[in-house]
Amino acid sequence: MIKEIDEIKGIKAIKAILGYKAPGPSWPPGPQGDQGPQGEQGSQGEAALREFLLVFSSNDGINNNNFIGVCRTSNDFLQNTIVVPFDCKAKKLIFSIRELLNAFTYTGTLYINNVASSLVATIADGSVSFYVEALGRCCIK
Repeated sequence: MIKEIDEIKGIKAIKAILGYKAPGPSWPPGPQGDQGPQGEQGSQGEAALREFLLVFSSNDGINNNNFIGVCRTSNDFLQNTIVVPFDCKAKKLIFSIRELLNAFTYTGTLYINNVASSLVATIADGSVSFYVEALGRCCIK
């Protein structure tokens, strides 16, 4: 065999002597292997958005510095409170008066935990307009 290697020159000849064969045809893949172990848990995603509408209204006459609750009004904050059972953000306050009447300024303010928030809607002239929307963002916790 050594004599044959000496007589044959080049890489192709050495491969032939060592039993190397040229590539054959391609075959379809074999069966899939077993499933690997489960990976690590991913990070926490963002909380789902909860949108809802809260309506505060009253059929009673509303005096200055009164709180409006659900179908009632008085100067007592606790009597006109609703409980929101999760953290959220208030983003709009719609304020209206019953009818065009006096040229007074009317203001509606969202109170959170008996503290005035930055969400304030003002009707500048009650004889011209009876409706106003105020946009903003207040955290309710």
